Amino acid sequence: VIQANPRYTIREVCRELGISMDTLLVNLRQISDSGIKIDVVGGEILRFKWPERNKTIYNMPLDKDHVKLGLLGDTHLASKYDDIPSLTKAYDLAEDKQVDVILHSGDLVDGLVSVPGYFSELKEKTYTGQVEYVIDRYPKYSGKTLVISGNHDDYWYRLTGKEIIKDIADKRSDIEYLGSSRRIIDINGLRVNVLHGKFKDSNPINNIYSYLDNIPRDKKPDIVHSGHYHTGKYQQYDDIEMFRSGAFMSQTPVDKRKGHMPEDAMYFVDVYYDDDGNVAEITHEKKTFRR
Repeated sequence: VIQANPRYTIREVCRELGISMDTLLVNLRQISDSGIKIDVVGGEILRFKWPERNKTIYNMPLDKDHVKLGLLGDTHLASKYDDIPSLTKAYDLAEDKQVDVILHSGDLVDGLVSVPGYFSELKEKTYTGQVEYVIDRYPKYSGKTLVISGNHDDYWYRLTGKEIIKDIADKRSDIEYLGSSRRIIDINGLRVNVLHGKFKDSNPINNIYSYLDNIPRDKKPDIVHSGHYHTGKYQQYDDIEMFRSGAFMSQTPVDKRKGHMPEDAMYFVDVYYDDDGNVAEITHEKKTFRR
């Protein structure tokens, strides 16, 4: 039904298929998880497109034998629960540590999500409002913040056809947009895969280990940086340093119902190169900034 027509009301589909609304919503979630981009907005089932993913490698040459990275994400700016004071502390520490570049794993803004009650949780409820909010309030930084988009950022593309982080980066010289969902970054031969991180251990198709296992050996990353789950985590897998940053926001109503507390974790990663320019050592430190 959805393939034949990109726009149907919930009632029309239930009548066409002879199923209840609860059954339809469960099935829509399963379809969405399988990769077909659909959602329910205003009682209608809409089939959406996502921004085109940039599959080229972003090269960032730095003439140094010691590179310092900052890894964070899920800032959700324009939410009533965003935590700009803690985010500012993180950037202040990055300045003190003379971090070369900060990598943001997506959900820069809170977007406009089609969940009951979500509209009331926004400080800014329009595309322009959220763009201006970030331009004015995101901490200034002497280096670069490289950002991919997450699912909340990409909700704006669904509704407007515009990539909100691109419009923000056009007005902030210290922010650079790398595209939707994931991007590979090469820093002096160090290969970093930055992705928003919507991977589920229970789903073999979207399992992050399956994702890494399917990358050819000569293209394996040194570092994977992800977000999405709002808690910090570090582990090694197949000689890959895997970091999941936290979220710079306080506990939302959904968090309270689930008994979940976001952790504003940021990782500071030091990369050392040998005399031949090869990666010799990677060390890291986790910091939290809860006010």
